Amino acid sequence: MSNKLINKFDNYLLDNRIPIRSSIQLTYNCNFKCIHCYQTPIKNQPLLELSTKDWFLIIDKLKEKGCIYITFTGGEVFTRKDFLDIYLYAYNKNFKIHIISNGSLITNDAIDILSKFKPESISITLYGINNKTYNDFTRSHNSFDLVHNSILKLKTNGINLKIQVIANIVNENEINLIRNFAKKNKFNFHLYGKIRCYLDGNSYPKNLQVSPSDLINLYSTEEKLKLKQLLETPHIAWDNGIKKCKAGLTNTYIDPQGSMYLCNLSNKNKFSLLENSFEYCWDKILKERKSEIETKTYCSNCSNKGICGLCAPIFKNEYNNLYIQPKNECNFSAEFTQILLKG
Repeated sequence: MSNKLINKFDNYLLDNRIPIRSSIQLTYNCNFKCIHCYQTPIKNQPLLELSTKDWFLIIDKLKEKGCIYITFTGGEVFTRKDFLDIYLYAYNKNFKIHIISNGSLITNDAIDILSKFKPESISITLYGINNKTYNDFTRSHNSFDLVHNSILKLKTNGINLKIQVIANIVNENEINLIRNFAKKNKFNFHLYGKIRCYLDGNSYPKNLQVSPSDLINLYSTEEKLKLKQLLETPHIAWDNGIKKCKAGLTNTYIDPQGSMYLCNLSNKNKFSLLENSFEYCWDKILKERKSEIETKTYCSNCSNKGICGLCAPIFKNEYNNLYIQPKNECNFSAEFTQILLKG
């Protein structure tokens, strides 16, 4: 299919608000306590999660409304004993499924099922390349061995894997080792360079941020070229001063209680899919989008916004005021951009 046809189809989905993608957060529970995790304030909350049958009902509603892609995420999805039941139900409804997992709880039985009924992909974040780094960062015991073994078994069974890394001062000396591991095994690799605040705005995770000069050195030549392209062509990520985002247009987000919300950083108002129709919830989300996303910020007119500009929900969460200069962000970006363009 040509790029022209793809763009035409994508615009059709956006114009008609067809909810083609849904991110389902099955649980807040996680066996890791990662020191950077933006979800820290909500993790392991003692909340009553939906039953297996309730999730079946929600999956049926998504199917009815044209959803094609489902991402199962958490927390850690494999902390739910019924995760594979939910997964198989969605699989048998012909959804294209992506799983986000830390990889430490994927048993041989789970791998057997996933090898027979393959997801589109599984994303696993590697926090280091040895047990010591894992212990320090995830505050778990010798989890790297478990994750590493799971990755190799998933590969052996022909399951498409994506390896993600979040650069930080704990693992920065291991980034290239992780990249080489991914390259050797022909895994898709993605490096995240910026660390965000907790959901409640607490800025503690920023203490883990790698400096601009050190961060540049962690990117490959190909990754640097992509960053330069974003800097030179801000329209790729921005439209009329608004950060492009498909939340509330083609992308839906659903929490562990079965409520639809706008996005991971704008979730104060939620609407139950079990108590209301999909249409009711989807209409409410559009109103949320117009007030929370489709609004300009200090970043809207910045020349560097193609590479670092903050969307309104992130801006609000970290700086409270959309119109003040985010000085720390700006200083970081200016130094990073200067080094990038010199390289």
